[in-house]
Amino acid sequence: MPAKQHKIFQFLTLSQRGVTLVELMVAMTIGLFISAGIITLYLGTSQTYRSTEAQGFIQETGRFALDYISQHVRQAGYLVNPSPEQPWIEDYIFGWESGGDGFTNQKAGTDAIRVRHSAGEVGDRPKNLKETTYSFYIGTDASDDDQPTLRLQRKIKNKDSELLILISNVIDMQIQYATGDRILDYTRPILTSQYRNADQLTEKDWKNVFAVKINLMVKSEQNTIVETPITLHYNGQQWNAPDNALYQVFTGYVSIRNRLP
Repeated sequence: MPAKQHKIFQFLTLSQRGVTLVELMVAMTIGLFISAGIITLYLGTSQTYRSTEAQGFIQETGRFALDYISQHVRQAGYLVNPSPEQPWIEDYIFGWESGGDGFTNQKAGTDAIRVRHSAGEVGDRPKNLKETTYSFYIGTDASDDDQPTLRLQRKIKNKDSELLILISNVIDMQIQYATGDRILDYTRPILTSQYRNADQLTEKDWKNVFAVKINLMVKSEQNTIVETPITLHYNGQQWNAPDNALYQVFTGYVSIRNRLP
């Protein structure tokens, strides 16, 4: 073989050599470090997204639930055609402590509230409004893994009642009432108490409720949002979450317009 061809053959042979074991291990180690960094970044970003999404879901759920209940509590007693002898609907509000009036699948330990006021469908003229009863409570459904939902039992006067599932993941509701005394039958009450539970009110108190405090506990859809179960201050005491879901407390104070002092 000519000398020139022999040198070319040696060069090609050397240039086609594989990497050594040490070089391979170094390359694999560098690759593992890069992969670990990418995976860590992905997991962190994914967890942040899930947490942000859960917070948004809870905020939307809690605000809707609190606003919807407050809207009807605020109108309690409203009468479309009042008179000096009957300026509002009597028996305009009532509540149950850790129970209810035979509500379908009510969750144990949760409160319920009933309000009455004149109401109608969208577009109805005032003269067509009818006395309507709204009962709010927390219910569960065995066919849906006992998922708690905020429910409304609505009864329009002279019509059958209907049960509406308003929104899911509202897991608890606690309600308190502020009452007052009336000098005459239809004068507006003067504050005589702080907020009290339903079982602490007398028959006379129920005729003189003029403000309501609503406490709601809302849960995220997923049970793996936080690393350790959270602790919240709820309804005057410490509350410990049973799982790793995200929870938030919503509190609202509602004055009954027709009964303000």
